[in-house]
Amino acid sequence: MSLEENTAEHLITSAQFVKGIIGTDPILTDGLPQIAFVGRSNVGKSSVINVLTNKKGLAKSSSTPGKTSEINFFRINDELYFVDLPGYGYAKVKPQLAEKFRKRIIWYLSDSGALPEYVVLILDTRRGLTDKDRDLLDIIREEKHPLVVVANKIDKLSQKEKHALLSEIENEIQALSFSKECIVPFSAMKGKGKTELFTKLFG
Repeated sequence: MSLEENTAEHLITSAQFVKGIIGTDPILTDGLPQIAFVGRSNVGKSSVINVLTNKKGLAKSSSTPGKTSEINFFRINDELYFVDLPGYGYAKVKPQLAEKFRKRIIWYLSDSGALPEYVVLILDTRRGLTDKDRDLLDIIREEKHPLVVVANKIDKLSQKEKHALLSEIENEIQALSFSKECIVPFSAMKGKGKTELFTKLFG
């Protein structure tokens, strides 16, 4: 897939849910490329996927963080999968369940046999990186997965706040041995950053 100027909204012509898995499954190694999306609960992960695919209800969002428990596969243009990993870090999820989600994410990234083209870490820019995000980034680095960081919810910030918070995220990302060029400021609510994110993933 290639991205032509100003055609990001037309790049994905079909997107459909295939299945959710909780362990070993043939879909993990069926030959189609995968782009994995991961992030804390309530950072807008489902909304980012829906914006990219132009399908509002494709990835199910919920007012109850922690709802996504399976690893969900969406077939994109019959050419690749978007993989929606469970959210993490929501305090009201029972510890046993939170640990199950964490292990499921680590298993996908480390031991499942999947080799994602990119791991897309979605952040709420207002909150920055948490310890759980840093732990996940350590795993992504160790497994040598290409990284894209989506700094979501920039529409909720003033220009001054946005500049300051993005600078903090850039500094932390670089301290963890990633390039600040992997960061895409984004607003799922407004669609801002969509073309830049497509360029990172498909350009």
